[in-house]
Amino acid sequence: MNKITFNPKDLKGMQNLMKTYGNSPEPFCGENENGEQITISVFSDRIAVVVMQGNGWSRVNSYYADGTVEETYEK
Repeated sequence: MNKITFNPKDLKGMQNLMKTYGNSPEPFCGENENGEQITISVFSDRIAVVVMQGNGWSRVNSYYADGTVEETYEK
């Protein structure tokens, strides 16, 4: 199973992940530094990170190859 390291402050690193793992058939699952469950979906033009927060909400961060970042929440 592949393991990736993701740093949202490293644009070049994220672009490399997009190039290497873009359009992966399944997301990568794991845990962040706060112990929250996460999924990371890597596409050729963006990385989408879903964090399952303890308050019942999911935070979705999308990081685009051009450096644009979006953050939304879902219940």
